[in-house]
Amino acid sequence: MPELETAIPTGRSRGNHNFKVIIGTGTAVLQYSVENEAFGDVPNTTVSASTGLNVKLPACRVQAVLTGDAQAWITDVERG
Repeated sequence: MPELETAIPTGRSRGNHNFKVIIGTGTAVLQYSVENEAFGDVPNTTVSASTGLNVKLPACRVQAVLTGDAQAWITDVERG
């Protein structure tokens, strides 16, 4: 499962993805950009506690904005 780093975009295919976050202190939000537009927050992905969220994305680039000790990963749901 690829780990996301703050402001380092990675490509994602269209479909369902799992956004996993482990946080002791801090926050995390998943952002996306389609066709080189500015990055914007994926709705309902701003978190301040450890969690796993399923998100539906278009073909896009994603990045995380992490504070504190937050760590985040993203994977295709279909691939596990």
